[in-house]
Amino acid sequence: MDAADDFTENQRLGVRERLGYCLHEVGRFAEARTLNEIVLARGAPLFGQDSPKLMVVLTNLAQSCHELKDMGGARSYLDRWLAIAMHAGATEQIEQALFQEGVLAFETGAPDEARAFMQTRVLVATQSGDAERIQTARQDLDILEQKLRD
Repeated sequence: MDAADDFTENQRLGVRERLGYCLHEVGRFAEARTLNEIVLARGAPLFGQDSPKLMVVLTNLAQSCHELKDMGGARSYLDRWLAIAMHAGATEQIEQALFQEGVLAFETGAPDEARAFMQTRVLVATQSGDAERIQTARQDLDILEQKLRD
């Protein structure tokens, strides 16, 4: 694909990102991570370091890191995803990133941080005015609170 002149760099990266996603889905997490690191390394200069186009690959990288038990790596990619989503004003992406940050914080033994992420998610959902998103965010916060009590 790199040798073919028929594809733009954007198209090449898109194919690689989808392949990385597929590798992740079949449990080949290390390969998925490596491929998506290439996508990110090539995509950031092409689209810009803070481009919303990077959010998908950042999500994929965070998930692969999580599966590989690299919680620091997962956190780094989640933080970058959240920052880009906030800069872009992409509220649904912000909510998804906050949820993932909250889950990771809970799993790594940071209950106050987990609660803060989930509470912030409720606020963002509330500001959206979307009843379904508000309900989902509140339910997820309730689940977290229950787990923290257990």
